[in-house]
Amino acid sequence: MEDKLTATFKHLSDLSEELHLVLGRNMEFVFANKALLDRIPGIENSTSILKSLGIIDNYALDAINDCLNNNETLDLRVDISLSEEPTSIQWKIVPLNDSITLIGKDLGNKEGSEGEKFAQAIKEFNIDQTGKGYSGHLTDIQRVLSEEVDKFKLISENVSDIVCLHDPHDARYLYVSPSCKTVTGYIPEEMEGRSPYDFFHPDMIRALEEDHKKREAGEITDAPSGPPPKMIYLFNTKERGFRWMESHSRPVFDKDGNVVLILSTSRDIHERIEAEKEKERYFNYYRTLGNNIPNGAVFMIDKDYNYLIAEGEEFEKLERTSEYYVGKNARDIYSPDRFNRLAPYFEKLFNGESVSFEWDFNEDDYIFLGRPCIEQDGTISAAILLTQNITESKSQANKLKLALAELEAKNFELDSFVYRTSHDLRSPLASVLGLVEIMLKESDINDLHDCARRIKGSVERLDTTVASILEYSRNGNINIEEREVSIENIWTQCLDTHRNMPNAADIDFSFEGESQLIKTDPFRLSIIFNNLISNAIKYCDPNKKSFVKLSAKQDNGSLQLTLEDNGIGIPEDLQPNVFDMFYRASILSHGAGLGLYIVKKAVDKLGGKISLNSKQGIGTTFTIHIPPNSKVDKKRISGI
Repeated sequence: MEDKLTATFKHLSDLSEELHLVLGRNMEFVFANKALLDRIPGIENSTSILKSLGIIDNYALDAINDCLNNNETLDLRVDISLSEEPTSIQWKIVPLNDSITLIGKDLGNKEGSEGEKFAQAIKEFNIDQTGKGYSGHLTDIQRVLSEEVDKFKLISENVSDIVCLHDPHDARYLYVSPSCKTVTGYIPEEMEGRSPYDFFHPDMIRALEEDHKKREAGEITDAPSGPPPKMIYLFNTKERGFRWMESHSRPVFDKDGNVVLILSTSRDIHERIEAEKEKERYFNYYRTLGNNIPNGAVFMIDKDYNYLIAEGEEFEKLERTSEYYVGKNARDIYSPDRFNRLAPYFEKLFNGESVSFEWDFNEDDYIFLGRPCIEQDGTISAAILLTQNITESKSQANKLKLALAELEAKNFELDSFVYRTSHDLRSPLASVLGLVEIMLKESDINDLHDCARRIKGSVERLDTTVASILEYSRNGNINIEEREVSIENIWTQCLDTHRNMPNAADIDFSFEGESQLIKTDPFRLSIIFNNLISNAIKYCDPNKKSFVKLSAKQDNGSLQLTLEDNGIGIPEDLQPNVFDMFYRASILSHGAGLGLYIVKKAVDKLGGKISLNSKQGIGTTFTIHIPPNSKVDKKRISGI
């Protein structure tokens, strides 16, 4: 057994992540493993090796001397900068015959994977030995690295990983280091002589068999040029059940090249595996969340602004995938200008603040909600950002605001309408009732005729108000019905309706424009013409030769109507209100004040616009633009 152990000392030492150094009694350099040489390059040529190890205080030097004199093990902790990185080293100093062995554990560098360093160390056994007098075969390296059994045991019994030697044929444990008690709960004697198959989870037996066959056959790697083998498996511990372990193994050869042992190192990685599983569950939760946010996505970034997660249905619209973000830094994805806009929000997240902001991209609007991922110890390693495309919702919100404003305006108009129409309906009726009472008491025929004329005037005003109300209602509630009509024909029909109005016979009415057909709603057009003609007649100037002229022209389907008169005109200060409900711009007005208001609403129904230009004493011109029929709102709109 001891012959087999002798050949494995430096193999084991170079497999370890811990720092191994063997010095002579006079502190001269004898051997250092790969981990130490990587951390303290050139130590083999150092004139003061203890100083290079960070051991400089007098009390530490005195303790080492006592250790050597008394042949006792010493634990010593020092602070040192290795590769320009400050760290603490826990040294175990063990005297052995004519040498002293130092085993150091780097307390300030826990992030590196010991298993990965073991794997790299194994790979180094394949280095080219050209020029060193060796053929490069493992048997030569084995010969050069051979040391005494005691030194192997010294290393194996002081490392934190489990060191095992296996029979190459049935994989039985021939030697198990004492660290197995801490890791598995078993003492070495409970494992030695037994097979790994007794401890592996049933699902892992196949993988164990394959690994054992390769080592038994002398394979050092799982591929001709691949990394050293690494196996992750579930091991049945004595008291804690199955736990995840990581193992590296390699064959050990005799001088004839035969596999005489299999050397393995194992460590408990249960917390790491479970943490990775929890992390994956955590990631999957956010992936699911991102893919179920309508028009949205979810991002996770680390403290360096690297994207860890990017999932969401919005990516399909953007023609992007998760790979566009994941593994990349925000500085590389965004332009400097856009990154500078994002950076303040990222800074807030990693300062522990939640953020909310809007972001524009490709003419769309997005809202971002971000929260830091705060660990139990208060550290922030990542942050979550949820985003959603709110372009449509913002548009709907704006439409809702407009609809609400319109509704409020309509409610105000409705209140005004009810009040004013009740007044305009009751006043003529009250006047009629009063005149009837007078007529019942009068016997003079002249007085009776005067009352009858007054009654007629009141009834005519009442009729005008009722007609306006009917126009108002029909314009607001009847659907748009377009058909091809002649503008001149509708104009003529409306003129005929007003021929018997006072002063109408003295006005020169004319039409100017092409008498071609146009597709529009004749009912709304009649409302517009009737009210404008009625106003032109009512407010003509009796001291002039009055005229009313309608001009019509088309341009790419749009219709422009211009109605011009030379009546009394509208004072400039009153013009802004002429299209308001119940507004009367002249003391001569006897109507309900709905005429121009109804004209405006009819033009709105047709999707058009109306404007006026008026000068008092000169006349008024109304200009109406009606868009092509494709732009007309054909939907029924309740109310005004």
